[in-house]
Amino acid sequence: MSERAAPRSGRGRPRTEGTRDRVIAALIALVAEQGYARTSMDEIAERAGVSKATIYRRWPSKEALMIEAHQAMLDESDVPNTGSLEGDLNALVDRMADKMEEESLPGLMQASVGEMLANADLAEAFRENVIRPRLNFMHQVFLHAIERGEAAPDVDWRSLAFALIGSNVFRVAFLGEAPDRAANRRLVALVAREARGEAER
Repeated sequence: MSERAAPRSGRGRPRTEGTRDRVIAALIALVAEQGYARTSMDEIAERAGVSKATIYRRWPSKEALMIEAHQAMLDESDVPNTGSLEGDLNALVDRMADKMEEESLPGLMQASVGEMLANADLAEAFRENVIRPRLNFMHQVFLHAIERGEAAPDVDWRSLAFALIGSNVFRVAFLGEAPDRAANRRLVALVAREARGEAER
């Protein structure tokens, strides 16, 4: 049977979802305490109060569990559509700041950045399953702006998205600081001006 099979419906589902939450919480706590490399699946199972076999039935590796932890913490249900590019970008960076202000996420980010330098499999999985979906959200925001005439069809949205995402990741993961919401709003204003072609005026 596939490791990715969906949980059965019925009375077992709440228990399965509760197990998922406990396992992810255990991983995040252990990684924050001692780093990714020193955290074992045995320790995660013990901290979560489940068997190691239970973990491996859902996650074939520690890397897969790490990716799902990031996805669970950064889940975004919809693309903002406030009616303006600046409003949409502010909504996205505010969501980002909300998550980065949570106690467990900075430690998880710091551990992930360090581990990805030495773990090519984790780095690739992180790019595909965490970074790319975040960029897709940004892309949709810029597509809405193009439709409204707020941005040129050939706007370099990726570079602008990197500026917004990267400034927050650098501040939290590398400097160990909290997100700066005032700085984010100033940066969003600059990005919106650049998208409108007003940056040089």
